[in-house]
Amino acid sequence: MSKYLIIMMLALIVLSGCEKKTGDDPLPSANTTQPAVTPVTLDPDDQKMKDLVDMVNIHSIFYGVSEYLYASDYISADTIDNGKKLAIAVFYATSDSVLSDPTKEEMDVLVKDVFGPDASHVDENFDLGTYDENTGRYTLSFGVGGAFVPYYEYENTKAVKEGDLLMIDETVIRIEPKPLDESYSEDMSVKSDIYTADGKTLLASEEHLLNDDTSFLAEYHDDASVYRYTFKEIGDRYYFYSFERIS
Repeated sequence: MSKYLIIMMLALIVLSGCEKKTGDDPLPSANTTQPAVTPVTLDPDDQKMKDLVDMVNIHSIFYGVSEYLYASDYISADTIDNGKKLAIAVFYATSDSVLSDPTKEEMDVLVKDVFGPDASHVDENFDLGTYDENTGRYTLSFGVGGAFVPYYEYENTKAVKEGDLLMIDETVIRIEPKPLDESYSEDMSVKSDIYTADGKTLLASEEHLLNDDTSFLAEYHDDASVYRYTFKEIGDRYYFYSFERIS
């Protein structure tokens, strides 16, 4: 066999192997690679951020919502307690105005305003009112405050937008004031116990006068609890997506 023929046969074998490899391992389509989403840092003090947090958290012990949230490690829009979902929806709708007793259809609208267009709920009694199955209407009632009621100090400390999700971190402490004088007066002595948001860990106790404009969050900021609210953008609005403990 001539050298020329041998070279031609080897060349054909090499080309055949290359064609087979190319057929077995096609190049990936350009459409299979998704562009990375770049997180965008926002101003946590922006009023929009504050309004979103206030949409979810009542920040009051009277309705059980804050205590429920702060006692949880993680809650989603799908797993949140039904009664707390109703309380959040009603309180958000109320704002500073008086909300008339809603029908079950109106309650459905209120729930969707906070938890998204696909949100659902069960009609039942809850912390802010009672449900009448015969009339299909809720009767609402709201509590009042007091001088020696536990309360929360909180602030938004971080806000990041990533794709259609908006994450807002909140730093918060729980304050439990107790009177030290037997008779009530505006200048009476008070002892405030400062706790983590879930009320489980005592950070400190401070004595002060009742009428003092006393704030503790700045002093105990490093030991305070941190929680993250996540909202999902649908259309031109943000809806509650999840709530989780960070530290």
